[in-house]
Amino acid sequence: LDIKERMMEGVVMSQPYNQGSAFEKRPGPISLEALRRCQTIELKQKISMCEVLSGCEVQNRFWLKNPEGETIFYCREHSSLASRLCCGNVRPLTITIEDEQGKPVIEIDRPLKCMGCCCSCCYPSCTQEMSVKVEGEDIGKVEEIPTWWYQEI
Repeated sequence: LDIKERMMEGVVMSQPYNQGSAFEKRPGPISLEALRRCQTIELKQKISMCEVLSGCEVQNRFWLKNPEGETIFYCREHSSLASRLCCGNVRPLTITIEDEQGKPVIEIDRPLKCMGCCCSCCYPSCTQEMSVKVEGEDIGKVEEIPTWWYQEI
């Protein structure tokens, strides 16, 4: 094997696809067809004047836009004020991605986990992870890859 083939060993080139899962085309507004048709998407954060003026974190809100600039989904963070003030960017949160009728389509949940730098004795058991649900169905997780020299996702 040449060096390029050896480097690519074990690399997942495509994600598994389960027929009959929440990704299949469904009628009605909850369909993910709008995402399937997009080659690229743009995520725009709504800037809160309260956050800008006070410096106090607020629950983030975003618009998910297609290449033509049309909003296809709304994203909303759900977290407590205490966690935003005390935990900063490692706070526990849930992000819901909603269609134009406000119905949740995708839910991303991140529990509170220490970043490892404050409790390196527990590392790597305290690495970050997020679980993803589509229309209520668990579809997978995003997990931080534990390394001792630097942290990466």
